[in-house]
Amino acid sequence: MGQIQKYLYGALIGLLVVTWGTTYTITQHAQHKALATAALQSNNLANFFESKVALTLHYADDYIKTIRRVYLLNGSFVPVQDYMAEIPPSATVISHITIMDSNGGVLFSSQGQAEKTN
Repeated sequence: MGQIQKYLYGALIGLLVVTWGTTYTITQHAQHKALATAALQSNNLANFFESKVALTLHYADDYIKTIRRVYLLNGSFVPVQDYMAEIPPSATVISHITIMDSNGGVLFSSQGQAEKTN
């Protein structure tokens, strides 16, 4: 094997090493960038859901507290039914409302539009 062939083989091996090294570096950079983007997006999504859940629970809590106040002020479920007819709960948040006495007996049950008192 001649001197020129040795240089050609050396140059070919060097070219392969540079090509593989460059490909590896580009791939690693793309992977790190994709992972950073995915982490940021998942963090944003988690923050969105956290705030959505907090607002949903706050709405449900406020609505139930309002119903309690209406009942305590009037001592009757008729004003509660009137309130719920005037301002119905969001069906996407509250599927029904049940009010029980201290023994677990149902005093009032709301199934959307069909309220029932015992």
